[in-house]
Amino acid sequence: MSTSRRPPGRPPDTNSASTRREMIEAARACFGSFGFDKTSNADIVEKAGVTTGPLYHHFGSKAGLYGAVANDSIAVLVGRLEDVVGARADEDVVSRLGAMLQAVAEIYIEDEDLARFDAIGPLELKRTPELVDHIDRAQRARLSALFDALIEDARDAQHVDPTSSDAALNDLITVLYFGLIYYCAVVDADARPFDVVEVIVKGLR
Repeated sequence: MSTSRRPPGRPPDTNSASTRREMIEAARACFGSFGFDKTSNADIVEKAGVTTGPLYHHFGSKAGLYGAVANDSIAVLVGRLEDVVGARADEDVVSRLGAMLQAVAEIYIEDEDLARFDAIGPLELKRTPELVDHIDRAQRARLSALFDALIEDARDAQHVDPTSSDAALNDLITVLYFGLIYYCAVVDADARPFDVVEVIVKGLR
């Protein structure tokens, strides 16, 4: 009787969506805590409770896994922000910006591993430029589109100095965004990021 043989390096559980999810979550925790360079494949598979087979099958390499974690993170974040901003489409731009920052605080307070991973993400991409090849540019473009829409609405409502460039305004939102992520990653009191958002919104009124 003939039996089919599984290809080498492809363990029985590599087709499991749950295994892939566990790998992403384990990698997010490791990368966020130790950084890309200091995280080994062994660290990740030990935390996920799997062998190295699923890592190579699903992601190809540690860099590929990093990209999958980053793409998963941005998809979760952008999806939430699009819902929040869309639900407030009839409100003024300051309210929508405040709601977006509030959502950012909620997301990163709820998930400390995500906060740590995203807080150091820009530095990781500078230290290891080849990681950029694994990042989904379309997901990043969705986030940029949210920022661009806020800027356009702010101009229409005359909330900003007309001499300010779009690039400078985009940088301002980026500073608020990444600053809030970093703050959520390091602050101990869960309520404080929300206090920061309230102060920002009041200052923009």
